[in-house]
Amino acid sequence: MLKNKTTYLFSKIFFAIIILAVPVVGRAVQIENPLGETTTIAGLVDNIATFLIQIGIPITTIMILVAAIQFMFAGGSEKRVTTARQTLTYAVIGLGVLLLAKGVSSVITSFLGG
Repeated sequence: MLKNKTTYLFSKIFFAIIILAVPVVGRAVQIENPLGETTTIAGLVDNIATFLIQIGIPITTIMILVAAIQFMFAGGSEKRVTTARQTLTYAVIGLGVLLLAKGVSSVITSFLGG
């Protein structure tokens, strides 16, 4: 008898929760645009270029410092000097690509008709 009352009570509580939860489920949810304020392809390309520049400049600076430290600790070893030169070369190439990023984004934007 107690089992039937407990089952009955829990079933009433369960249905009450479901009935009370329906208005919450049906409520409109405002989803924020993850891309920011942009609504066009041109704005998206510009946001991506800006993001890459903001991330890439500090990384390039760190890599130039790493190359400088490699030069200092080379100790006359030709292999270490070559590694330091390669690190510096790749860092400068990366910096050049970053500096061209805004120009490339403008070209892509004009090509896409933005």
